[in-house]
Amino acid sequence: MNTLATLIECIVKSPTNETLKLVTADAITEETGNYEQALITVNEIADAALQKRADCQEKYLLRGTTKKTILNQLAEANGRRRERTLTYEDVVNCIKQARKDGWHAVGGRVTNAYKYPAWQTACLTVIGFNKKVVVRIGVISARKSSSLTNPFCGLSITASAQQFRNWADSLMERMSA
Repeated sequence: MNTLATLIECIVKSPTNETLKLVTADAITEETGNYEQALITVNEIADAALQKRADCQEKYLLRGTTKKTILNQLAEANGRRRERTLTYEDVVNCIKQARKDGWHAVGGRVTNAYKYPAWQTACLTVIGFNKKVVVRIGVISARKSSSLTNPFCGLSITASAQQFRNWADSLMERMSA
């Protein structure tokens, strides 16, 4: 294997290493004579590697829940509101945190709603004992005393990870039956 191919393979493995990118661009310049085009090529290789890595990570995170499903649920829950909404990235971060803790909930808050109804988009993610991801997205009350978890699963935010996982597993059993 030649040196250039080895350098490109290293970029694919470590696409954020700037020094490696410059060394590879120098090697491509020796063959082509165009440094600017070499830098563009190296950055395109690194960007493609980063995108492929992100796609693989997203598939690992979601496992059975498609991005389209999540986007549809978010669009429905966010509705026409501009505040106290969630984005796709918020849901992915919620899933990442749930992978660490067993469950995670995210949503906006209103400090003082002046006794008027206030709504927020919330997401509850639970990783069951069978490693399946349960993602619930919906509209809940944004009042100070409202719970992020109770509307979705009937558990308070102080419940243990074990209780959330039991809920997720029983939900999966009901859905498969």
